[in-house]
Amino acid sequence: MDRDFRDELAALRALCHDTPSRAAWLEICRLVQRLGDLGEHYARAHCASWPPPWDQPIATTALYRMVTGPPTPRVWAEVATTAHYIGPRVVTFATSFINWPPPWDTLEGRHTKLAYADLSDAALQRAPLRGANLQKTNLSRADLQHAMLTDALLEGAELERATLDRCDLDRADLRWANLAHASLRSASLRAAQLEGANLSHAQLSSADLSGARLVSTNLSGADLSDTLLTDAHIARADLSHAQLSGTQLAGALLSQPNLHRANLSHANLAKMNLEEVHLDRVRLDHADLRGALLAGRAPLTADLRGADLSGADLSGRDLRQATLTDATLTGAHLRRARLSQRPLPGARLDDADLAWADLEGCALTSARLLRAQLIGANLQGADLQGADLRRARLIGADLQRARLDRADLRGANLRGADLRRASASEARLTDAIYDGSTRWPDGFDPDAAGAHAITPGVALSHGSLQGADLHAAALQGADLQGADLQGALLRHADLSGASLRLANLVEANLDRANLAEADLSHADLPTAHLAHATLRAACARQANLHGASLTHADLSRADLSEADLSSADLQGADLTEADLQRALLNQANASRANLQGAQLAGASLRAALLHQARGRGANLSHADLRGAELHHADLRKALLSHADLRGALLHWTRLERADLTGADLRGADLHGA
Repeated sequence: MDRDFRDELAALRALCHDTPSRAAWLEICRLVQRLGDLGEHYARAHCASWPPPWDQPIATTALYRMVTGPPTPRVWAEVATTAHYIGPRVVTFATSFINWPPPWDTLEGRHTKLAYADLSDAALQRAPLRGANLQKTNLSRADLQHAMLTDALLEGAELERATLDRCDLDRADLRWANLAHASLRSASLRAAQLEGANLSHAQLSSADLSGARLVSTNLSGADLSDTLLTDAHIARADLSHAQLSGTQLAGALLSQPNLHRANLSHANLAKMNLEEVHLDRVRLDHADLRGALLAGRAPLTADLRGADLSGADLSGRDLRQATLTDATLTGAHLRRARLSQRPLPGARLDDADLAWADLEGCALTSARLLRAQLIGANLQGADLQGADLRRARLIGADLQRARLDRADLRGANLRGADLRRASASEARLTDAIYDGSTRWPDGFDPDAAGAHAITPGVALSHGSLQGADLHAAALQGADLQGADLQGALLRHADLSGASLRLANLVEANLDRANLAEADLSHADLPTAHLAHATLRAACARQANLHGASLTHADLSRADLSEADLSSADLQGADLTEADLQRALLNQANASRANLQGAQLAGASLRAALLHQARGRGANLSHADLRGAELHHADLRKALLSHADLRGALLHWTRLERADLTGADLRGADLHGA
């Protein structure tokens, strides 16, 4: 006798000695079907004292009485439910005795017409009602646990206080149905139609409503905790006072729902658009709001304690009445947000955008503001004691009367910041940068604290400015020899005449920077961004520009001799009269570049892209152009003596009066040249 058999026999014994009920009788019948003769013998002996018809624990006894009577919706529903609950053998038995007219001649509920029937208080557990027509049927207080109602038509049905736990209602039509106080725990309502339905105070915990349509649905006071609402369409629904704790709403469409005093604690609202959603007094504590859109001007009065708002957009939002204790705001967009006087001790605001935000009087003790954008922010009187402001951008920030004691401002950008009357005892300012418009507290010496002045002609040789924000900085004639500027932002910076010899500019952004006549010899600039930059007459001898972006840069008369420009992007660049002798340009893209009069003697341009390049009068003698693409290039009067052009593509290249003395053209394509 196996363990399962012993367990079921023990369950049968317990039921037989328990209080008689229809539910107990149904379970006994199911167990008898599974246990065979032994189970039937035991049940007959111990159920004899039960009231008829439950005194005979054989399903056929009661079923026979029901199927031989007149068919009614209630009788059919109970016969079908009883037979399907007990097992296939009983379904076969009951069907063989049925002599009812259609649609009652089958116990399969698909497309069964039960519209307008009164099935109130009916016991319909596990009822087979797939696709059944139950339009405006009265099912109030009915027990439909585990019922199969997939694709059923329940439009306008009365289901108040009905029990539908673990019921399958996928794709069911429940428009305008009354499900007030109904129990739908763990029910499946995927893609169900619930437009206009009344689900007030319904129990829907752990239900699956993914893809459901909840337009103008009344869910006030409903329990939707741990419910799955992904991809659901929730428009003009009443969710006031609803319990939505732990609910999965990611991907759902929320349009004008009423969430007044709803509980969304621990709910998943990641990447949702909540800009038009009123969150008045809503509980969102510990909710997942990563990447959510919450921008707007209306005050936000929600409880966001412990919520994850990483990457969320709260731009322009008035957060003065919101509770943000222990909230994660890493990378959040809080531009122009209003947070004045808010207590945010220990706040996590790394990489957050707080540009022009109002943080006056804000308590940010020990807050994390690493790399935070605080451009133009109002931090008057803010408490930033012990805060981590490393590499924060505080350009033009108002820090008057702020408390910066023990704050970590290493590498911070304080250009144009106002720190008058601020306290900064034990503050760390190593490698912080400031300029002539920065205003310091009386008697404070920023240079002694390790900060660097960013002014024309400043001496910062071998200084550490890694990742520094030097956008539009005035550094004309500055001494930055050997400086570490890796990853620095130097867009629009004026570095004309500056010394950057041996400087580390790996991955630095110098787009549109002015480097005219600057010294970049031996500088390290691989993968640097120099699009539209001005390097006119600059010296970049032996500089490493491997993979650098120099599109449309002005390199006219620049000295790039022996520089490494392999794989560099020089499309549209101006290299007029530039010195590129012995430079490496292998696999560089110089399409449509201006190379007129450029000196490229001995340069290596293997597999370089030079189509439509203008190289009139350029010196390419002894250059290695193997496999280079020069189609439609203009090389009139160019000096190509002893150049290696094996395998080069020169079709339609203009070579009038070009000097090809001693050039190797084996395998070159000269079609149309």
